[in-house]
Amino acid sequence: MATPELLSAAQAAAELLHGTVYERYHGIDYAAVRELVVAGDRHGFSRLCAARAGQPGLSPATDPAVMEQARVLTASPLATLVRDVGISPRAGWDDLARGAFSAAARRGATDRGVATAWRQLVFHLSLCAADEQARVLAWIDDRAARLPARAAERVAGPLARLRLAVP
Repeated sequence: MATPELLSAAQAAAELLHGTVYERYHGIDYAAVRELVVAGDRHGFSRLCAARAGQPGLSPATDPAVMEQARVLTASPLATLVRDVGISPRAGWDDLARGAFSAAARRGATDRGVATAWRQLVFHLSLCAADEQARVLAWIDDRAARLPARAAERVAGPLARLRLAVP
C-alpha cells in the first residue's frame, strides 16, 4: 500500500505537471491522481501504480515495476523539490533537459540509468517554455543523429513518443 509520503509526492506532481509534456508523455491523468490524493486513497493509488505496471494486485513496496510507476506518477523526487523547496536551476530547465539526454544516451548506461535520465529529461522539458522546448528538441535531434547505432536505437522509441507529447 502507498505511504502518506507517496501520496504527498503525487500531490506535488499533480499540481506541478498537470497539462504538461510530462503528463502527456507518460499517459497520466493527473486529475484522477489528485482525486485519489484528496480522498487519501492509498489503496487506490497503489492499484493505479500496479495497473500501469501491468501487475494488478501488487504493491509499490513489493514489485520493482510497480515502484517504477510510483516514481513516474510522483516524478520522484523532482516535483516535491520544485514545489515544496522552490528549486530552480540557475542554468535553466533547458540545460538540465540537455544534460539528462546526454546521460540517457551515454555509452554504457544501464537500462535503469537510461529510464531515470529519460524521466528527468521529460520532467525538465515540461518546465521549459514552448520556445525552449523547441530548441531542446532540435538540440536532441542533432545529438541523436550522431549517436552510435546501439545508443540511437535505445533512444529512438522514447524520442518519437516525446515528439508526440510536445505541442
